[in-house]
Amino acid sequence: MHATQSSSEPLRLAGHEQTVFKTIFSPDSRQLATVSADMTVRLWDLDTRSELFRLRLPYEFNNQVPLWDFDFRCTPTGCWIAVPLTSGKLALYNLGKINYD
Repeated sequence: MHATQSSSEPLRLAGHEQTVFKTIFSPDSRQLATVSADMTVRLWDLDTRSELFRLRLPYEFNNQVPLWDFDFRCTPTGCWIAVPLTSGKLALYNLGKINYD
């Protein structure tokens, strides 16, 4: 069964150690990006239920507050994760094209 099809049981992705705060589906709904209180952004393959990418998020050094926000986008040429940082900076991660065979 394709992971995005409806089923009676919820899809469970094991990996985060704390509460998940935000999720973003890829345009084709085959990947899911998540961010958690464990300070990681993870990218999941929903067909195989496997982790494709993991990124540890930075802290704001002034008050040790974690940065929770991120964005995940795919274009015909590849997928990207963007994480806003302090001082007007942005960390941009090129994940490349995600192929399915």
